[in-house]
Amino acid sequence: SKSWSPGMLEALETTTIFDRIAGMQERSARVAVGHRTELVRLESVSMPYFDMLGVVPALGRTFRGDEDRRGVPSPVAVISHRLWLRMFDGADAIVGQGVSVDSQNLVIVGVLPEHFGGVIGRTDVWIPLASARWLSGDTGPERPTSRWFEVIARIDDSISMPTASARFAAEFPA
Repeated sequence: SKSWSPGMLEALETTTIFDRIAGMQERSARVAVGHRTELVRLESVSMPYFDMLGVVPALGRTFRGDEDRRGVPSPVAVISHRLWLRMFDGADAIVGQGVSVDSQNLVIVGVLPEHFGGVIGRTDVWIPLASARWLSGDTGPERPTSRWFEVIARIDDSISMPTASARFAAEFPA
């Protein structure tokens, strides 16, 4: 596993090796609704993440492109089906409701399908990758050389795995 900087994600997006590419960062977060508080897993993800994984929300939507622009934090979140049941009692009117994540107020824009837990399998909250620094207060991600997130990618169907590996090694030497 290799950590990447925002500039590297942009460089990866220009290669023809991958059909789709997404950035993600995973960490713990404190979620509060009313008097209820839980420590959960949070994934900060770039716009193509859900589409790349074939995930369609059970309720609402995932992130729009304007909600994942670097330097423009968007106070939105998508939550897991599990969290929706645990903390919101499965309320039908969940989309548009507020939730506190690490003491920041976010608006829930979607609930994911019952069996989806993210790449790590146990995530309960997703926010746009561009909002990760704003939410955590960490200035590290703003440094050009900072390596603070992981990359997931789907190889283009027209390229074999050995060819993709060789081209990747040539284009992005370690």
